Amino acid sequence: MTTYRGTAEEIISTSAPTDVTVTGPELAAVLDDVWQSLDPHLRVAAFAVSADNPADAPIIVP
Repeated sequence: MTTYRGTAEEIISTSAPTDVTVTGPELAAVLDDVWQSLDPHLRVAAFAVSADNPADAPIIVP
């Protein structure tokens, strides 16, 4: 996962992606929860990859 911190005027992104493992709902539902928690003005795109099925990667692009 990569994300950002700071303010809308001073955006600081993470320097490298971090692997995140989740269990529970479908991958698309987890991705939607993460997307909804981000500041709408700073959203760019999001995708998630399943280790079990990498070809089935949900993508969010506004």
